[in-house]
Amino acid sequence: MNKDVKFGQIALSNKMIDTKILTHCMSLLQSNPQRTLSDILLEEGFLNNEQVAQIQTQITQNNIPQQIGRYKILHEIGRGGMGIIYKAKDPLGDRDVAIKVLLRSSHENNLRFIREAKATARLQHPNIVTLHDIGQDGDKYFFTMDFVNGVPLDHFVKTDSSIPTRKIAALMIKICNAIHFAHQQGIIHRDIKPANIMMDENEEPKVMDFGLAKLQDASQKLSVTGSMIGTIFYMPPEQVEGKIGSIDQRSDVYSLGALFYTLLAGRPPFSGNTITQVSQQILHKDPLPPSSIKQIVPKPLDFICAKALAKDKNMRYRSAKELGDDIEKFLRGEKIARDKLQRQRKFYKWVEKHLVLILLFTIVCSVGITIFISSYRNLRFKYKNLVYNTREMTNDERLFIQAFNFFIDNKRDSGWELIKTVCERNFTPRYHLLKALYIRLMTRHDEDERVGKILKVYLPKANVNNKYMSYIKGRLYMYGAIEHQDRAAQAIKSYEYGAAQKFAPCIESIANIYLRTPRFKKEKQALKMFLEVSDQYHWASYFVARMYEEGIGTEKNINKALVYRRQSAKQGNSASMVLLGDMFLEKNNTDEAIKWYQKAIDTDKNAFAMFALGKIYLAQKDNLLRGLKLLWKSCESDVPGAHVYLAKNYMYGKLLGRDYRIARMLLVKERKNGEAYYLLGKIFANGWRVKKDKKRAEKLYQKAVSLGYDTAKEKLNK
Repeated sequence: MNKDVKFGQIALSNKMIDTKILTHCMSLLQSNPQRTLSDILLEEGFLNNEQVAQIQTQITQNNIPQQIGRYKILHEIGRGGMGIIYKAKDPLGDRDVAIKVLLRSSHENNLRFIREAKATARLQHPNIVTLHDIGQDGDKYFFTMDFVNGVPLDHFVKTDSSIPTRKIAALMIKICNAIHFAHQQGIIHRDIKPANIMMDENEEPKVMDFGLAKLQDASQKLSVTGSMIGTIFYMPPEQVEGKIGSIDQRSDVYSLGALFYTLLAGRPPFSGNTITQVSQQILHKDPLPPSSIKQIVPKPLDFICAKALAKDKNMRYRSAKELGDDIEKFLRGEKIARDKLQRQRKFYKWVEKHLVLILLFTIVCSVGITIFISSYRNLRFKYKNLVYNTREMTNDERLFIQAFNFFIDNKRDSGWELIKTVCERNFTPRYHLLKALYIRLMTRHDEDERVGKILKVYLPKANVNNKYMSYIKGRLYMYGAIEHQDRAAQAIKSYEYGAAQKFAPCIESIANIYLRTPRFKKEKQALKMFLEVSDQYHWASYFVARMYEEGIGTEKNINKALVYRRQSAKQGNSASMVLLGDMFLEKNNTDEAIKWYQKAIDTDKNAFAMFALGKIYLAQKDNLLRGLKLLWKSCESDVPGAHVYLAKNYMYGKLLGRDYRIARMLLVKERKNGEAYYLLGKIFANGWRVKKDKKRAEKLYQKAVSLGYDTAKEKLNK
């Protein structure tokens, strides 16, 4: 009640309410003692949120000391378990500082507080808050440090939830470097969390609050065994279990991993309503990959988070620097090596999960070894040629054919799930070959090296004796997976088996060679073949539309082109959906364009549709976040021009603000785009967030001109 009386008195003195209103609301408060006066004044409409906040600030300020030591206290910044932080004025340097004052004085608290001050004083790093002074005023212990004019990282992320993944990664590298520096000085933070990292006006992170820091050469008596210090969501398992003696640099690596995960996924790795719930998850459960929560998160970052968050600290990165180095590799587009320990960890987990099955399998093997030896010759004869035998098709082979049909119908994810299901329960070489073929068709470049090895060993032995293998082998000839001097001729030869059986993909593929390969140019024959299967296969409809649009092999007919374009889109061809979207956009029918672009994204995550839709949404202020996510996704898929478009928005756009560092990061990805080199030249010529370098700018302008971007000539002439 005393707080309510004080609140009412300030509201009266500020002339926000009169005595009648106060009396009325106090009577309501007596009948609802669980409420506060501020709640009632808000509900009754006598005060607004801004006025309530103003009064509460005044109440807080009334309890603030005017001076501590030589420092004049201005106002409270925040408070935690150990102390209060005020903004203060240092009269000696005439500067603003942050002063931290111990809340509850006791022998143990005093020692811990002094230890924090000593730990912070040893750390002189651009991304760590600098300590200036340690002192005592009466019974109050305090120390002063840089006043960071900014917000804690968790507030920064909440106010700007559209922060691009690459910006988060760049931010984490700086935080990792700061923590690595602390480790080099023998200091482990032990309480890394968003609230303990400030973002200054220049969006530079500043690590602070070393209140739980462990000095590696100091006594451990201050840490009570089994007690939990730090914030549970970011604690490593060894800290949750109270194993204080086993806390080392890798414990901070876990917390950095949890921090990175939170920034990427928008939530901590584990959540729960109680400390016990969260603790049990930290100890016994693996977190979901960040990309399963936010699809925009690239897969390599899933791996980085998983390694940093390993339960066994021996499986984590050995240092904060190693973690930062892997994040930097991601930013540079380099491959992140999955080390031996990670593979062992997966294997041990698999063994643990399937232990009973493994034991049963061992028993069955020991009983059935004689049977195996007697039937070995039959098995070898049956599988020595890697051939699809359609006369005696197994259930797994039927599933594979269904998977290839999914691929042909642009339902690649569904096909991939079937492939994985079959391969997980079959260990014969033919299934590895099938999996490799499917991965190649899906253009999963991250597995190219492994796929190539499988194909070289097994593919030459595979005969074309059914329409599916005919189509697959022809495709692989065309895309260079099988080396041959005359790839197109070999592909046609392979496709002909399926074409003879009226298999639409094989007929369409031969027509495609007739259309696009100069040596086999038969445009009229190509159109005839496309038309033959256009009602069965979306790519055939797509090329019929294109040929009518451009007058290839026939007279130009825009109306017929539109009919086949719509047919192809309805059959599930996402490329046609994008073209329909483009057509409606040209006619200023934005709603219809959005509909077709969205269909293309829903069908097979078409990156060109993401780029087009992202540009539309970016222009609509109420859809800015959605637009930004789509544009970053299109950049990750290397859509031509996407990096340049987004970079220009970071350089000149009012909506995203000027961030030349991100712009530069985007532009270096466009290796064959003259405008990208031109814009990079401008950044270096003007010294925008880089050291001014006119010679480098001139070279970039020259490269832009060589790629046909004539605007750069003006800069060279100057």
